Amino acid sequence: MFQFNDFCAVLVINTIISFVITIYSWLKLKTESGKYFIFLMAAITIWTFSATFELSFTTLDQKILWSKISYFGIVSVSPFWFLFACYYSKIEKIISSFIKIAIWIIPVTILFLALTNEYHGAVWPEITLTNSDIGIIAVYQNGWGKLILLIYSYILLLTGTVILISFATRTKQLYLKQIFLLSLSALFPWIGNALYYFRIGPFAILDFTPVFFTITGILLLWDILNFRLLDIMPVAYDTLFENMSDGVIVVDNEERIIEINPSISRLFNFDNSVGQSLKKMLSNYPEIISYLYSIQTEPKEFSVIIEDQTYWLDIRVTSLINSYKKPGGKLIVIRDITQKKKSEIELAESEKKYRELNDAKDKFIRIISHDLKSPFQGMIGLSKLLSEEIEELTKSEIKEFSRELNLSIQSQFRLLEDLLSLSKVQSEKITVLKKQINVYSEVNNIFQLFEMLAQSKHIQLLNHISEDIVLHADPDMFRLMLRNLISNAIKFTNSGGTVSMSSMKNKGEAIFIVEDNGIGIDEINIPKLFRLDYHFTTKGTAEETGTGFGLILCKEVIDKHEGRIWVESEVGKGSRFYFTFPN
Repeated sequence: MFQFNDFCAVLVINTIISFVITIYSWLKLKTESGKYFIFLMAAITIWTFSATFELSFTTLDQKILWSKISYFGIVSVSPFWFLFACYYSKIEKIISSFIKIAIWIIPVTILFLALTNEYHGAVWPEITLTNSDIGIIAVYQNGWGKLILLIYSYILLLTGTVILISFATRTKQLYLKQIFLLSLSALFPWIGNALYYFRIGPFAILDFTPVFFTITGILLLWDILNFRLLDIMPVAYDTLFENMSDGVIVVDNEERIIEINPSISRLFNFDNSVGQSLKKMLSNYPEIISYLYSIQTEPKEFSVIIEDQTYWLDIRVTSLINSYKKPGGKLIVIRDITQKKKSEIELAESEKKYRELNDAKDKFIRIISHDLKSPFQGMIGLSKLLSEEIEELTKSEIKEFSRELNLSIQSQFRLLEDLLSLSKVQSEKITVLKKQINVYSEVNNIFQLFEMLAQSKHIQLLNHISEDIVLHADPDMFRLMLRNLISNAIKFTNSGGTVSMSSMKNKGEAIFIVEDNGIGIDEINIPKLFRLDYHFTTKGTAEETGTGFGLILCKEVIDKHEGRIWVESEVGKGSRFYFTFPN
Protein backbone atom coordinates (compact mmCIF):
# COMPACT_ATOMS: atom_id res chain seq x y z
CA MET A 1 0.00 0.00 0.00
CA PHE A 2 1.17 3.55 -0.75
CA GLN A 3 0.05 6.91 0.62
CA PHE A 4 0.98 10.52 -0.21
CA ASN A 5 0.16 13.58 1.85
CA ASP A 6 1.33 17.12 2.51
CA PHE A 7 4.07 15.91 4.82
CA CYS A 8 5.39 13.62 2.06
CA ALA A 9 5.37 16.58 -0.32
CA VAL A 10 7.47 18.59 2.13
CA LEU A 11 9.97 15.71 2.34
CA VAL A 12 10.11 15.44 -1.47
CA ILE A 13 10.85 19.17 -1.75
CA ASN A 14 13.52 18.86 0.94
CA THR A 15 15.08 15.87 -0.85
CA ILE A 16 15.19 17.81 -4.10
CA ILE A 17 16.82 20.81 -2.40
CA SER A 18 19.45 18.61 -0.71
CA PHE A 19 20.11 16.73 -3.92
CA VAL A 20 20.53 19.96 -5.93
CA ILE A 21 22.96 21.34 -3.34
CA THR A 22 24.91 18.06 -3.44
CA ILE A 23 25.23 18.09 -7.25
CA TYR A 24 26.05 21.82 -7.32
CA SER A 25 28.73 21.29 -4.70
CA TRP A 26 30.14 18.30 -6.56
CA LEU A 27 30.45 20.37 -9.75
CA LYS A 28 31.95 23.44 -8.07
CA LEU A 29 34.01 22.29 -5.10
CA LYS A 30 37.43 20.69 -5.42
CA THR A 31 38.92 21.51 -2.02
CA GLU A 32 39.22 19.11 0.92
CA SER A 33 36.59 21.02 2.92
CA GLY A 34 34.32 21.02 -0.14
CA LYS A 35 34.64 17.22 -0.36
CA TYR A 36 33.25 16.75 3.14
CA PHE A 37 30.49 19.30 2.46
CA ILE A 38 29.44 17.16 -0.52
CA PHE A 39 29.42 14.02 1.68
CA LEU A 40 27.37 15.89 4.31
CA MET A 41 24.72 16.96 1.80
CA ALA A 42 24.66 13.46 0.29
CA ALA A 43 23.99 11.97 3.74
CA ILE A 44 21.15 14.48 4.30
CA THR A 45 19.72 13.57 0.89
CA ILE A 46 19.76 9.84 1.78
CA TRP A 47 18.05 10.57 5.11
CA THR A 48 15.23 12.71 3.62
CA PHE A 49 14.81 10.42 0.62
CA SER A 50 14.43 7.34 2.87
CA ALA A 51 12.11 9.22 5.24
CA THR A 52 9.86 10.09 2.28
CA PHE A 53 9.43 6.44 1.33
CA GLU A 54 9.11 5.35 4.98
CA LEU A 55 6.15 7.71 5.38
CA SER A 56 4.68 6.85 1.97
CA PHE A 57 4.40 3.09 2.58
CA THR A 58 1.68 1.78 4.86
CA THR A 59 2.97 -1.71 5.70
CA LEU A 60 5.19 -2.29 8.71
CA ASP A 61 7.82 -4.29 6.80
CA GLN A 62 8.28 -1.51 4.22
CA LYS A 63 8.46 1.18 6.90
CA ILE A 64 11.13 -0.78 8.82
CA LEU A 65 13.10 -1.38 5.60
CA TRP A 66 13.19 2.33 4.71
CA SER A 67 13.99 3.27 8.31
CA LYS A 68 17.01 1.00 8.13
CA ILE A 69 18.06 2.56 4.82
CA SER A 70 17.68 6.03 6.36
CA TYR A 71 20.30 5.12 8.96
CA PHE A 72 22.98 5.14 6.25
CA GLY A 73 22.40 8.89 6.13
CA ILE A 74 21.52 9.46 9.80
CA VAL A 75 24.75 7.99 11.23
CA SER A 76 26.88 9.81 8.62
CA VAL A 77 25.61 13.37 9.06
CA SER A 78 27.40 14.27 12.31
CA PRO A 79 30.86 12.80 11.39
CA PHE A 80 30.79 14.57 8.02
CA TRP A 81 29.68 17.81 9.71
CA PHE A 82 32.62 17.55 12.13
CA LEU A 83 35.16 16.83 9.36
CA PHE A 84 33.76 19.63 7.21
CA ALA A 85 34.08 22.10 10.10
CA CYS A 86 37.70 21.08 10.75
CA TYR A 87 38.81 21.39 7.13
CA TYR A 88 36.74 24.51 6.50
CA SER A 89 38.38 26.17 9.54
CA LYS A 90 41.84 25.03 8.41
CA ILE A 91 42.65 22.97 11.49
CA GLU A 92 42.87 19.72 9.53
CA LYS A 93 46.34 19.05 10.98
CA ILE A 94 44.73 17.82 14.19
CA ILE A 95 42.75 15.23 12.21
CA SER A 96 45.07 12.26 11.97
CA SER A 97 44.27 9.09 10.03
CA PHE A 98 43.49 7.40 13.34
CA ILE A 99 40.90 10.05 14.26
CA LYS A 100 39.31 9.81 10.81
CA ILE A 101 38.77 6.10 11.43
CA ALA A 102 37.90 6.37 15.14
CA ILE A 103 34.99 8.80 14.67
CA TRP A 104 33.21 6.16 12.57
CA ILE A 105 33.34 3.37 15.14
CA ILE A 106 30.10 4.34 16.93
CA PRO A 107 28.16 5.32 13.73
CA VAL A 108 29.07 2.05 11.97
CA THR A 109 28.19 0.05 15.09
CA ILE A 110 24.77 1.73 15.42
CA LEU A 111 24.15 1.21 11.68
CA PHE A 112 24.85 -2.51 12.13
CA LEU A 113 22.50 -2.61 15.12
CA ALA A 114 19.77 -0.87 13.09
CA LEU A 115 20.15 -3.29 10.19
CA THR A 116 19.90 -6.28 12.59
CA ASN A 117 17.38 -4.73 15.01
CA GLU A 118 14.92 -7.62 14.79
CA TYR A 119 17.41 -9.86 16.58
CA HIS A 120 18.08 -7.67 19.63
CA GLY A 121 15.92 -4.51 19.58
CA ALA A 122 18.87 -2.28 20.57
CA VAL A 123 17.72 0.58 18.35
CA TRP A 124 13.92 0.05 18.32
CA PRO A 125 12.72 -2.33 21.06
CA GLU A 126 9.17 -2.06 19.71
CA ILE A 127 7.66 -0.77 16.45
CA THR A 128 3.89 -0.39 16.00
CA LEU A 129 1.58 1.02 13.33
CA THR A 130 -1.06 3.62 14.13
CA ASN A 131 -3.54 5.81 12.25
CA SER A 132 -3.12 9.58 12.36
CA ASP A 133 -4.42 12.67 10.57
CA ILE A 134 -1.72 12.26 7.89
CA GLY A 135 -2.23 8.54 7.41
CA ILE A 136 -0.71 5.33 8.72
CA ILE A 137 2.54 5.95 10.55
CA ALA A 138 5.01 3.79 12.47
CA VAL A 139 5.78 4.57 16.10
CA TYR A 140 9.35 3.59 17.04
CA GLN A 141 10.24 3.03 20.68
CA ASN A 142 13.73 4.36 21.41
CA GLY A 143 16.36 1.84 22.46
CA TRP A 144 19.75 2.27 24.08
CA GLY A 145 21.48 2.18 20.67
CA LYS A 146 19.50 5.16 19.48
CA LEU A 147 20.27 7.06 22.70
CA ILE A 148 24.02 6.46 22.22
CA LEU A 149 23.77 7.68 18.63
CA LEU A 150 21.85 10.78 19.72
CA ILE A 151 24.42 11.71 22.39
CA TYR A 152 27.34 11.00 20.07
CA SER A 153 25.80 12.97 17.22
CA TYR A 154 25.14 15.96 19.47
CA ILE A 155 28.78 15.90 20.64
CA LEU A 156 30.09 15.96 17.08
CA LEU A 157 27.51 18.56 16.02
CA LEU A 158 28.36 20.82 18.96
CA THR A 159 32.12 20.39 18.45
CA GLY A 160 31.88 21.23 14.76
CA THR A 161 29.71 24.27 15.47
CA VAL A 162 32.14 25.55 18.13
CA ILE A 163 35.02 25.12 15.66
CA LEU A 164 33.16 27.21 13.07
CA ILE A 165 32.26 29.91 15.57
CA SER A 166 35.86 29.99 16.81
CA PHE A 167 37.01 30.34 13.21
CA ALA A 168 34.53 33.20 12.71
CA THR A 169 35.94 35.12 15.68
CA ARG A 170 39.46 35.11 14.24
CA THR A 171 38.80 35.43 10.53
CA LYS A 172 37.83 38.13 8.11
CA GLN A 173 34.60 40.09 8.53
CA LEU A 174 33.45 38.72 5.16
CA TYR A 175 33.10 35.21 6.56
CA LEU A 176 30.96 36.03 9.61
CA LYS A 177 27.55 36.02 7.87
CA GLN A 178 28.41 32.85 6.00
CA ILE A 179 29.48 30.96 9.09
CA PHE A 180 26.53 32.29 11.09
CA LEU A 181 24.02 30.97 8.53
CA LEU A 182 25.97 27.71 8.25
CA SER A 183 25.85 27.18 12.02
CA LEU A 184 22.20 28.22 12.22
CA SER A 185 21.23 25.83 9.45
CA ALA A 186 22.90 22.98 11.35
CA LEU A 187 20.81 23.52 14.48
CA PHE A 188 17.28 23.05 13.07
CA PRO A 189 17.39 19.29 12.26
CA TRP A 190 18.80 18.43 15.67
CA ILE A 191 16.19 20.54 17.45
CA GLY A 192 13.52 18.55 15.61
CA ASN A 193 15.28 15.29 16.40
CA ALA A 194 15.46 16.15 20.11
CA LEU A 195 11.72 17.03 20.17
CA TYR A 196 10.92 13.66 18.58
CA TYR A 197 13.23 11.65 20.82
CA PHE A 198 11.82 13.16 24.01
CA ARG A 199 8.20 12.92 22.70
CA ILE A 200 7.39 16.60 23.14
CA GLY A 201 3.99 17.89 21.94
CA PRO A 202 3.05 17.09 18.33
CA PHE A 203 6.46 15.45 17.81
CA ALA A 204 5.56 12.52 20.08
CA ILE A 205 4.69 10.04 17.35
CA LEU A 206 6.25 11.46 14.17
CA ASP A 207 9.89 12.28 13.47
CA PHE A 208 9.88 15.80 12.09
CA THR A 209 13.67 15.88 11.71
CA PRO A 210 13.50 15.58 7.89
CA VAL A 211 11.03 18.49 7.85
CA PHE A 212 13.53 20.64 9.70
CA PHE A 213 16.04 19.68 7.07
CA THR A 214 13.89 21.64 4.62
CA ILE A 215 14.74 24.76 6.63
CA THR A 216 18.39 23.68 6.61
CA GLY A 217 18.31 23.20 2.85
CA ILE A 218 16.79 26.64 2.27
CA LEU A 219 19.36 28.35 4.53
CA LEU A 220 22.24 26.53 2.86
CA LEU A 221 20.93 27.39 -0.60
CA TRP A 222 20.60 31.04 0.46
CA ASP A 223 24.14 30.93 1.86
CA ILE A 224 25.47 29.49 -1.39
CA LEU A 225 23.68 31.84 -3.78
CA ASN A 226 23.88 35.10 -1.82
CA PHE A 227 27.00 34.81 0.32
CA ARG A 228 28.94 32.45 -1.94
CA LEU A 229 29.51 29.86 0.77
CA LEU A 230 31.21 27.54 -1.64
CA ASP A 231 33.55 30.30 -2.84
CA ILE A 232 35.17 30.92 0.56
CA MET A 233 38.00 28.52 -0.18
CA PRO A 234 37.94 28.02 -3.98
CA VAL A 235 40.66 26.09 -5.74
CA ALA A 236 42.15 29.22 -7.32
CA TYR A 237 42.43 30.94 -3.93
CA ASP A 238 43.90 27.84 -2.28
CA THR A 239 46.43 27.36 -5.07
CA LEU A 240 47.50 31.00 -5.11
CA PHE A 241 47.51 31.65 -1.37
CA GLU A 242 48.94 28.32 -0.26
CA ASN A 243 51.64 28.04 -2.93
CA MET A 244 52.72 31.62 -3.60
CA SER A 245 56.39 32.24 -2.86
CA ASP A 246 55.70 35.55 -1.12
CA GLY A 247 54.67 35.38 2.51
CA VAL A 248 51.28 36.90 3.34
CA ILE A 249 49.91 37.81 6.77
CA VAL A 250 46.49 39.37 7.39
CA VAL A 251 45.88 40.92 10.82
CA ASP A 252 42.75 42.50 12.31
CA ASN A 253 42.46 45.81 14.16
CA GLU A 254 43.72 44.14 17.33
CA GLU A 255 46.85 42.97 15.50
CA ARG A 256 45.81 39.30 15.70
CA ILE A 257 46.77 37.06 12.80
CA ILE A 258 43.65 35.96 10.89
CA GLU A 259 45.31 34.64 7.74
CA ILE A 260 48.83 33.40 7.07
CA ASN A 261 50.17 31.35 4.19
CA PRO A 262 52.68 28.46 4.35
CA SER A 263 55.56 30.49 2.85
CA ILE A 264 55.78 32.81 5.84
CA SER A 265 55.14 29.96 8.29
CA ARG A 266 58.10 28.04 6.86
CA LEU A 267 60.36 31.10 6.82
CA PHE A 268 59.78 32.06 10.48
CA ASN A 269 58.94 28.51 11.70
CA PHE A 270 55.49 29.65 12.84
CA ASP A 271 53.13 26.98 14.16
CA ASN A 272 49.42 27.49 14.93
CA SER A 273 49.85 31.22 14.45
CA VAL A 274 46.27 32.05 13.40
CA GLY A 275 44.62 33.94 16.25
CA GLN A 276 47.98 34.82 17.84
CA SER A 277 49.30 38.34 18.40
CA LEU A 278 51.54 39.56 15.58
CA LYS A 279 53.83 41.26 18.11
CA LYS A 280 54.23 38.00 19.97
CA MET A 281 55.02 35.98 16.85
CA LEU A 282 57.63 38.54 15.68
CA SER A 283 59.02 39.38 19.13
CA ASN A 284 62.55 38.38 18.04
CA TYR A 285 62.51 40.99 15.28
CA PRO A 286 61.86 44.39 16.94
CA GLU A 287 62.96 46.34 13.87
CA ILE A 288 60.23 44.67 11.80
CA ILE A 289 57.59 45.28 14.48
CA SER A 290 58.62 48.94 14.67
CA TYR A 291 58.12 49.27 10.92
CA LEU A 292 54.76 47.43 10.88
CA TYR A 293 53.35 49.68 13.60
CA SER A 294 54.69 52.90 12.12
CA ILE A 295 52.83 55.17 9.69
CA GLN A 296 55.25 54.36 6.88
CA THR A 297 53.68 53.11 3.66
CA GLU A 298 56.82 52.66 1.60
CA PRO A 299 58.26 49.12 1.25
CA LYS A 300 61.35 48.48 3.33
CA GLU A 301 64.13 45.92 3.26
CA PHE A 302 65.35 44.12 6.38
CA SER A 303 68.26 41.83 7.12
CA VAL A 304 67.29 39.23 9.74
CA ILE A 305 68.90 36.12 11.19
CA ILE A 306 66.68 33.02 11.38
CA GLU A 307 68.25 29.85 12.79
CA ASP A 308 71.80 31.17 12.22
CA GLN A 309 71.07 32.03 8.58
CA THR A 310 70.87 35.57 7.24
CA TYR A 311 67.81 36.48 5.17
CA TRP A 312 66.97 39.67 3.30
CA LEU A 313 63.27 40.50 3.33
CA ASP A 314 61.25 43.06 1.40
CA ILE A 315 58.20 43.97 3.53
CA ARG A 316 55.13 45.87 2.35
CA VAL A 317 52.12 46.89 4.45
CA THR A 318 48.67 47.81 3.13
CA SER A 319 45.82 49.03 5.35
CA LEU A 320 42.52 47.22 4.83
CA ILE A 321 39.22 49.15 4.77
CA ASN A 322 35.96 47.33 5.60
CA SER A 323 32.54 47.85 4.05
CA TYR A 324 31.84 50.66 6.56
CA LYS A 325 34.86 52.62 5.27
CA LYS A 326 36.69 52.01 8.54
CA PRO A 327 40.10 50.39 9.17
CA GLY A 328 39.73 46.64 9.03
CA GLY A 329 43.29 45.49 9.65
CA LYS A 330 46.48 45.15 7.62
CA LEU A 331 47.75 43.09 4.73
CA ILE A 332 51.46 42.33 5.12
CA VAL A 333 53.43 40.91 2.19
CA ILE A 334 56.93 39.59 2.94
CA ARG A 335 59.17 38.67 0.03
CA ASP A 336 62.39 36.72 0.49
CA ILE A 337 64.98 38.65 -1.57
CA THR A 338 68.01 36.86 -0.16
CA GLN A 339 69.11 35.46 -3.53
CA LYS A 340 68.64 38.85 -5.17
CA LYS A 341 70.76 40.51 -2.47
CA LYS A 342 73.43 37.83 -2.77
CA SER A 343 73.51 38.39 -6.53
CA GLU A 344 73.82 42.14 -6.00
CA ILE A 345 76.66 41.63 -3.51
CA GLU A 346 78.42 39.20 -5.86
CA LEU A 347 77.98 41.66 -8.72
CA ALA A 348 79.38 44.49 -6.59
CA GLU A 349 82.32 42.32 -5.58
CA SER A 350 82.91 41.36 -9.21
CA GLU A 351 82.84 45.01 -10.23
CA LYS A 352 85.24 45.85 -7.39
CA LYS A 353 87.54 43.01 -8.43
CA TYR A 354 87.36 44.18 -12.04
CA ARG A 355 88.31 47.71 -11.02
CA GLU A 356 91.17 46.37 -8.92
CA LEU A 357 92.43 44.25 -11.80
CA ASN A 358 92.08 47.20 -14.13
CA ASP A 359 93.99 49.37 -11.65
CA ALA A 360 96.62 46.62 -11.39
CA LYS A 361 96.95 46.57 -15.17
CA ASP A 362 97.41 50.35 -15.22
CA LYS A 363 99.91 50.05 -12.37
CA PHE A 364 101.86 47.38 -14.24
CA ILE A 365 101.99 49.60 -17.30
CA ARG A 366 103.25 52.53 -15.21
CA ILE A 367 105.87 50.31 -13.58
CA ILE A 368 107.05 48.97 -16.90
CA SER A 369 107.18 52.48 -18.34
CA HIS A 370 108.92 54.03 -15.34
CA ASP A 371 110.41 51.58 -12.86
CA LEU A 372 111.83 49.37 -15.59
CA LYS A 373 112.56 52.00 -18.22
CA SER A 374 114.81 54.20 -16.06
CA PRO A 375 117.03 51.37 -14.71
CA PHE A 376 117.31 49.84 -18.17
CA GLN A 377 118.43 53.20 -19.51
CA GLY A 378 121.11 53.23 -16.79
CA MET A 379 122.19 49.69 -17.67
CA ILE A 380 122.32 50.59 -21.36
CA GLY A 381 124.45 53.61 -20.51
CA LEU A 382 126.86 51.56 -18.39
CA SER A 383 127.14 48.77 -20.94
CA LYS A 384 127.74 51.35 -23.73
CA LEU A 385 130.41 53.05 -21.65
CA LEU A 386 132.15 49.73 -21.02
CA SER A 387 132.01 48.70 -24.66
CA GLU A 388 133.15 52.03 -26.13
CA GLU A 389 135.69 53.23 -23.56
CA ILE A 390 136.94 50.04 -22.00
CA GLU A 391 140.50 50.67 -23.22
CA GLU A 392 140.56 54.05 -21.50
CA LEU A 393 139.12 52.78 -18.19
CA THR A 394 141.23 51.57 -15.34
CA LYS A 395 140.83 48.09 -13.97
CA SER A 396 139.17 49.42 -10.78
CA GLU A 397 136.72 51.54 -12.84
CA ILE A 398 135.77 48.54 -14.96
CA LYS A 399 135.22 46.50 -11.80
CA GLU A 400 133.02 49.23 -10.25
CA PHE A 401 130.93 49.70 -13.43
CA SER A 402 130.48 45.91 -13.71
CA ARG A 403 129.39 45.66 -10.07
CA GLU A 404 126.80 48.45 -10.53
CA LEU A 405 125.55 46.82 -13.72
CA ASN A 406 125.20 43.47 -11.95
CA LEU A 407 123.30 45.00 -9.02
CA SER A 408 120.99 46.82 -11.40
CA ILE A 409 120.30 43.62 -13.36
CA GLN A 410 119.59 41.67 -10.14
CA SER A 411 117.26 44.43 -8.93
CA GLN A 412 115.31 44.44 -12.17
CA PHE A 413 115.18 40.65 -12.19
CA ARG A 414 113.63 40.67 -8.71
CA LEU A 415 111.15 43.31 -9.85
CA LEU A 416 110.16 41.25 -12.90
CA GLU A 417 109.94 38.12 -10.76
CA ASP A 418 107.61 39.85 -8.27
CA LEU A 419 105.50 41.31 -11.05
CA LEU A 420 105.07 37.90 -12.65
CA SER A 421 104.27 36.28 -9.28
CA LEU A 422 101.74 39.00 -8.45
CA SER A 423 100.11 38.71 -11.86
CA LYS A 424 99.90 34.93 -11.46
CA VAL A 425 98.44 35.06 -7.93
CA GLN A 426 95.90 37.73 -8.89
CA SER A 427 94.69 35.74 -11.86
CA GLU A 428 91.18 34.32 -11.40
CA LYS A 429 92.18 31.27 -13.42
CA ILE A 430 94.88 30.14 -11.02
CA THR A 431 94.05 26.97 -9.10
CA VAL A 432 94.91 26.81 -5.41
CA LEU A 433 96.29 23.28 -4.97
CA LYS A 434 96.00 22.67 -1.26
CA LYS A 435 98.07 20.00 0.47
CA GLN A 436 99.11 19.13 4.00
CA ILE A 437 101.98 21.37 5.08
CA ASN A 438 104.15 21.02 8.18
CA VAL A 439 104.72 24.67 9.04
CA TYR A 440 107.73 24.05 11.29
CA SER A 441 109.62 22.31 8.46
CA GLU A 442 108.70 25.00 5.93
CA VAL A 443 109.95 27.78 8.22
CA ASN A 444 113.22 25.90 8.78
CA ASN A 445 113.70 25.57 5.01
CA ILE A 446 113.12 29.31 4.49
CA PHE A 447 115.52 30.15 7.34
CA GLN A 448 118.19 28.00 5.67
CA LEU A 449 117.60 29.88 2.42
CA PHE A 450 118.33 33.21 4.15
CA GLU A 451 121.00 31.89 6.52
CA MET A 452 123.97 33.52 4.73
CA LEU A 453 122.15 36.85 4.41
CA ALA A 454 121.27 36.79 8.12
CA GLN A 455 124.83 35.89 9.09
CA SER A 456 126.20 38.77 7.01
CA LYS A 457 124.12 41.13 9.20
CA HIS A 458 124.70 39.08 12.39
CA ILE A 459 120.94 38.48 12.71
CA GLN A 460 119.65 35.47 14.65
CA LEU A 461 116.76 33.47 13.10
CA LEU A 462 114.44 31.79 15.66
CA ASN A 463 111.76 29.19 14.82
CA HIS A 464 109.20 29.00 17.65
CA ILE A 465 106.56 27.14 15.60
CA SER A 466 105.23 23.96 17.19
CA GLU A 467 106.44 20.90 15.31
CA ASP A 468 102.94 19.38 15.10
CA ILE A 469 101.16 22.32 13.39
CA VAL A 470 99.84 21.23 9.99
CA LEU A 471 98.04 23.46 7.46
CA HIS A 472 95.95 22.71 4.40
CA ALA A 473 97.38 25.20 1.86
CA ASP A 474 99.05 25.59 -1.52
CA PRO A 475 102.76 24.82 -0.79
CA ASP A 476 104.18 27.09 -3.52
CA MET A 477 102.04 30.06 -2.49
CA PHE A 478 102.81 29.48 1.18
CA ARG A 479 106.57 29.44 0.53
CA LEU A 480 106.32 32.56 -1.66
CA MET A 481 104.60 34.39 1.18
CA LEU A 482 107.09 33.19 3.81
CA ARG A 483 110.09 34.22 1.68
CA ASN A 484 108.75 37.74 1.33
CA LEU A 485 107.85 38.18 5.01
CA ILE A 486 111.13 36.79 6.36
CA SER A 487 113.32 38.60 3.79
CA ASN A 488 111.51 41.84 4.69
CA ALA A 489 112.16 41.24 8.41
CA ILE A 490 115.89 40.63 7.75
CA LYS A 491 116.05 43.65 5.45
CA PHE A 492 114.75 46.07 8.10
CA THR A 493 116.57 44.57 11.12
CA ASN A 494 119.81 46.10 12.36
CA SER A 495 122.99 44.14 12.78
CA GLY A 496 122.89 41.94 15.87
CA GLY A 497 119.08 41.78 15.90
CA THR A 498 116.66 38.83 15.81
CA VAL A 499 113.93 37.61 13.46
CA SER A 500 111.53 35.02 14.82
CA MET A 501 108.37 33.19 13.81
CA SER A 502 105.77 31.86 16.23
CA SER A 503 102.13 30.71 16.19
CA MET A 504 98.97 30.35 18.25
CA LYS A 505 95.43 29.01 17.79
CA ASN A 506 92.24 31.07 17.92
CA LYS A 507 88.64 29.92 17.19
CA GLY A 508 89.11 27.71 14.16
CA GLU A 509 92.16 29.43 12.74
CA ALA A 510 95.95 29.39 13.18
CA ILE A 511 97.67 32.73 13.76
CA PHE A 512 101.31 33.12 12.73
CA ILE A 513 103.62 36.00 13.75
CA VAL A 514 106.80 37.09 11.96
CA GLU A 515 108.57 39.40 14.43
CA ASP A 516 111.72 41.50 14.29
CA ASN A 517 113.37 44.12 16.51
CA GLY A 518 114.37 46.33 13.60
CA ILE A 519 113.67 49.93 12.64
CA GLY A 520 109.87 49.59 12.60
CA ILE A 521 107.34 51.29 10.35
CA ASP A 522 105.89 54.77 10.69
CA GLU A 523 102.18 54.57 11.53
CA ILE A 524 101.29 56.76 8.56
CA ASN A 525 102.84 54.23 6.17
CA ILE A 526 101.13 51.08 7.54
CA PRO A 527 97.93 51.48 5.42
CA LYS A 528 100.08 51.67 2.27
CA LEU A 529 101.85 48.34 2.78
CA PHE A 530 99.26 46.02 1.25
CA ARG A 531 97.87 48.33 -1.45
CA LEU A 532 98.95 48.20 -5.06
CA ASP A 533 97.90 51.77 -5.79
CA TYR A 534 100.54 53.16 -3.39
CA HIS A 535 103.55 51.02 -4.42
CA PHE A 536 105.29 51.90 -1.18
CA THR A 537 108.96 50.94 -0.84
CA THR A 538 111.93 51.99 1.30
CA LYS A 539 115.56 50.95 1.76
CA GLY A 540 116.70 48.46 4.39
CA THR A 541 119.20 48.90 7.22
CA ALA A 542 122.08 48.00 4.87
CA GLU A 543 120.71 50.15 2.03
CA GLU A 544 118.97 47.12 0.52
CA THR A 545 116.41 48.01 -2.13
CA GLY A 546 113.05 46.39 -2.65
CA THR A 547 110.39 46.10 -5.34
CA GLY A 548 107.47 47.28 -3.22
CA PHE A 549 105.39 44.24 -4.18
CA GLY A 550 106.38 41.68 -1.55
CA LEU A 551 103.70 42.48 1.03
CA ILE A 552 101.05 42.89 -1.70
CA LEU A 553 101.95 39.37 -2.84
CA CYS A 554 101.57 38.12 0.75
CA LYS A 555 98.08 39.62 1.03
CA GLU A 556 97.00 38.07 -2.28
CA VAL A 557 98.17 34.64 -1.09
CA ILE A 558 96.36 35.06 2.25
CA ASP A 559 93.18 36.18 0.46
CA LYS A 560 93.28 33.09 -1.77
CA HIS A 561 93.29 30.98 1.41
CA GLU A 562 90.49 33.01 3.09
CA GLY A 563 92.84 34.27 5.79
CA ARG A 564 93.80 37.70 7.16
CA ILE A 565 97.02 39.69 7.42
CA TRP A 566 97.87 42.78 9.47
CA VAL A 567 100.84 44.48 11.12
CA GLU A 568 101.73 46.06 14.45
CA SER A 569 104.82 48.24 14.49
CA GLU A 570 106.63 50.93 16.44
CA VAL A 571 109.40 53.04 15.00
CA GLY A 572 112.77 52.08 16.51
CA LYS A 573 111.45 48.95 18.22
CA GLY A 574 110.47 46.59 15.42
CA SER A 575 107.42 45.05 13.73
CA ARG A 576 105.05 42.10 14.08
CA PHE A 577 103.37 40.78 10.94
CA TYR A 578 100.35 38.60 11.73
CA PHE A 579 98.64 36.29 9.23
CA THR A 580 95.99 33.63 9.65
CA PHE A 581 95.01 30.39 7.95
CA PRO A 582 91.80 28.41 8.63
CA ASN A 583 92.47 25.23 10.61
